[in-house]
Amino acid sequence: MALHFAAGGSATEVASAGFNLVDVQYIDQVNELPDGMKAMVWLNEGEGVTQSFIDKVTPFLGNPKVYGFFSRRRAGSHRQIPHPGRR
Repeated sequence: MALHFAAGGSATEVASAGFNLVDVQYIDQVNELPDGMKAMVWLNEGEGVTQSFIDKVTPFLGNPKVYGFFSRRRAGSHRQIPHPGRR
């Protein structure tokens, strides 16, 4: 299945516009996604694998609706961290 990413807006708004990959920040948002949608999780972390990073990532691990994570490397820079098991 091809994934089409949209940032901003609710899952309902994103889905109705034809997108199926949405940015989220909280596990409740992931769990509320309709079938067929995946989540990119914004972590706002950029200091490596700190306890804060681990605390933020842990609730999402193993959730089949999570596609990957966004992490802050430095001000104004973003990168995607693939979901565990995806290479």
